[in-house]
Amino acid sequence: MAAQLSYEAFLEVMGPQLVGMGLPEKLWRCAFDKLSSENLDASDAFTLVERDDRQRGESKWQVVSCRPIEKESGVWLCDHCWSFRLKEGKRQLKENEKLRARLQSLFGVSSDTAVDDLWRELLPALQHYQVASSSRLDEEAVWYLMDEFGSSFDVEITRVDDEMDQKDEVPEADGLANFRMAPFFHTQRGVAYTLIWPVKDTEHYEPCSRLAVPKSGGPEDLLLDFPCVRVPQYTEASPIPAVLQCSRLFALMFPWRSSAARELVVPWYVRMAAELLQDEKTHMVVDEQQPSAVGSSSSIASVFDFPPHRSAQIECDRRELRRRVDLIDRTQVSETLKKSPLRVFTDLPILQETLSRDDFTFTDDILQADVLYVSYVLNDGRDKPTDEKGSEWSSSIRFNSHQLVNQLVGEGHMTTKDGLAKMTRRFAWLPDAYDLSTELPQMIGAYHRRHQSAQGPSAPPESPHQGRHSDYWIVKPRNLARSIDTHITNDIDEIVRLSSTFPKVCQRYIDRPACIDGKKFDLRFYVAVKCFPSIASGKAIEMGWAGRWPHTHTRVLHVVGGVQVAVYERFAARMANEPFRMDDFDSFPVHFTVMNYQDEQTRSKNVVMTCTHFKTQLANEHGHHDDAAVAAFWKAIIDKVHLMVRELFQTFVQQMTLKENSSSGESVLTNPTSFAVYGLDVMLEHTEGNLEPRLLEVTFFPDTARLVKEDRGFWDTVFGWVFREERGGAMVEVTM
Repeated sequence: MAAQLSYEAFLEVMGPQLVGMGLPEKLWRCAFDKLSSENLDASDAFTLVERDDRQRGESKWQVVSCRPIEKESGVWLCDHCWSFRLKEGKRQLKENEKLRARLQSLFGVSSDTAVDDLWRELLPALQHYQVASSSRLDEEAVWYLMDEFGSSFDVEITRVDDEMDQKDEVPEADGLANFRMAPFFHTQRGVAYTLIWPVKDTEHYEPCSRLAVPKSGGPEDLLLDFPCVRVPQYTEASPIPAVLQCSRLFALMFPWRSSAARELVVPWYVRMAAELLQDEKTHMVVDEQQPSAVGSSSSIASVFDFPPHRSAQIECDRRELRRRVDLIDRTQVSETLKKSPLRVFTDLPILQETLSRDDFTFTDDILQADVLYVSYVLNDGRDKPTDEKGSEWSSSIRFNSHQLVNQLVGEGHMTTKDGLAKMTRRFAWLPDAYDLSTELPQMIGAYHRRHQSAQGPSAPPESPHQGRHSDYWIVKPRNLARSIDTHITNDIDEIVRLSSTFPKVCQRYIDRPACIDGKKFDLRFYVAVKCFPSIASGKAIEMGWAGRWPHTHTRVLHVVGGVQVAVYERFAARMANEPFRMDDFDSFPVHFTVMNYQDEQTRSKNVVMTCTHFKTQLANEHGHHDDAAVAAFWKAIIDKVHLMVRELFQTFVQQMTLKENSSSGESVLTNPTSFAVYGLDVMLEHTEGNLEPRLLEVTFFPDTARLVKEDRGFWDTVFGWVFREERGGAMVEVTM
């Protein structure tokens, strides 16, 4: 058994948890003493009484004080009766009869209650934490349910009342929780508890309560001082109340709302969802008079300004782009491109193994390299990045301003799922998606709008996706891969609860995917991008297309240091292990396609097809058998994918526009040392008799192992197009 920690050692190791949860410093010694002895002495101050009227998510018991308790007078420990990863929760409920019986008794539901119904009953009572070390954060939250004592506290939320006059003053806070709770992980024992302490004086036999949503420390905490938010019936003349419009905390309380309260709040959220879509559309203008920039007769959307909720980060990226551009000697970049061989520095083994061209060689010295293709963050410029203490960031490596680097300034607007959703939600090829960190109220509104449409004949008119869909959504972290911490659900309460963990995006689940052998699949397309000046002239490339400014006359947009984009003709097809069905949503082999990170047994069951074989079989399954029919079938799909790629990168380039005072209009100043290879993950969806591509995500530094097994010339071809202006062949250029 490990030796008992001293108080000083305890604070050094676990003190940051006490600070983070907001436990008053005068209670730290009390917490240490009780944790050291595992003293569960709550019965000295509290007792349980049976509730007369139990609401959803409430225990059948209620905690009341059995003596007066002064504010910040002590700390009590609460044990956890159940800890689990979310994907395992329902399975454990099904398989563990003793656990199921205990929870049925605790929440006062009958023993024949279905597992799914019991799960929905438990959702408001579940809490979570994430374990972090000095080097990494656990990628999935641990969910838990407190024991009979902790689960029986009342839950305080900001109330909703439609009968109060909106002009009345907000009343003084008089109904907030009298206790605070926070999870605590004892790192020496590997055991989690909940710490409970009083934040208000509590009388004898007074009900004890906690906040539904713990305070975050941000400005939205002010909303918790308002025990009532007035929600008048919506009229065209009345604006949405700012307290609803701005409050994520208010939206986080949705799972605890009664049916009557939901009827008052939901219409506002539906309105907010519609206004979000309209806000995006007002920043998308289409020039109906001018021909498309890419040689097509169809018009193309041109984005020249962005909604306020996105403009701050975009402007920051624009300034960073300006800083980098000012440091670069374009003539020196052109001279670098003329070198042979070009020296390449990379941490990608498969690139080192398969790049066989004589005009490239590898080096281990990052500062001597001409080309950097790396998986980590790079910093250019004259100064090395430092933290507050003046130490260099270990995750950011300095490089020279003339080196050619596989990173585009602002690419996070594409490679993070929340950035992609906000940048491209106007396009039909992106399934409806919402950032749960900033758009939770709108997500609740979109859910209810789609839920109504799922019961009716067609999709809502605000959506670019026509046809009847189910109301299932997929919730995934904004910046994690391999389907980690990803969940599929049609329960809005579960979506809201998931939003309080790692920052997440909620996206419409594709419920009618194209399948092969009955199994779901996705396609990984590889897209190369370069921003180099012309090698022949050493000057910036100039391209142009017409774009209409909102409320002003038409101007010509000049692209200086033009962005060039090409799609590799072969893709990697990834298939699920089991036939697709719209149930058992926790089954990874049914609903997910990336199996190469799973256990050996799962990987051994995965079918791997070459691109050629996959194309032939999918066309055959859709009734196309001769070579000409197969080619026509795929041409229609690939043309749509190329249009999607063009619209994606045009939108990204326009978003990174740097405003110049020039009579000729705007200038898009791209970093002339930047290139990149992205993986675009695409699914095909059955829509009105057609197969339509849907973009799932854009991946930085994509895994190419599966494609290289089929085509070992991949990196030779990509590097030839990027650095040697080799056109044609397997690189299909998308004109910008």
